[in-house]
Amino acid sequence: MLVEYLALARLVHAVRGMSIRTASRLIAIPLVIVGPLSLIDPDRFYRDLLKPSLIALWVSQIMVVAVFPLFMRRRGGIRVGHVVLAVGGTALMVFGLCSTIHDQLAS
Repeated sequence: MLVEYLALARLVHAVRGMSIRTASRLIAIPLVIVGPLSLIDPDRFYRDLLKPSLIALWVSQIMVVAVFPLFMRRRGGIRVGHVVLAVGGTALMVFGLCSTIHDQLAS
């Protein structure tokens, strides 16, 4: 949860252009409020938040892997291997995303 908190704070900082301190506080407020509520039924809380968390993970990984060739182009040159790695990695990430969504619909 700490890593997710840091990632969300940095994402809000990057997207909204606010200071990291303000972004951290903005993210901390709902977490502090929801924390005690999760103790009412922790198993359901976990089940309800697992799938959205996994979907966000897959989407974020797809974005990183898919733009790898563009990153390499800026860093000094793109090779066929870069594109092959990006396509293969993206395919694996899309498979993970589809599996997660399919499991979400099945349950």
